[in-house]
Amino acid sequence: MRPYLGLLFAIKVINHVHLKFFGIYQVLVPIANGTEEMEAVIIIDVLRRAGMNVEVASVENVLQIEASRKVKIVADKFLADIQDSSFDLVVLPVSLFIYFTHCTLFSQIFCSVVDLFSK
Repeated sequence: MRPYLGLLFAIKVINHVHLKFFGIYQVLVPIANGTEEMEAVIIIDVLRRAGMNVEVASVENVLQIEASRKVKIVADKFLADIQDSSFDLVVLPVSLFIYFTHCTLFSQIFCSVVDLFSK
């Protein structure tokens, strides 16, 4: 417990997770036109700083996508090019706001990933 603005509080860990992995995590971040640039870039940046191997894959027919605020992001590869790859984690850079307001974008990214790995 420590004081914060005159209040005392404590943090209790309920479900503690121990990650035991002796390698580099392989992470896939699929992006499409209309992706929220901050959600994609911050996720990619944080995971790469943590030492993970992050593959940014475009679900479009071109590597460069135009994000929601007209920012251009260039993916590392096409989603189809990583079909034979193995990933420990797939992170969809889509917020609940995007899910409820632009459900087609979420569906496009999600369905592309599911289709790729269900073959």
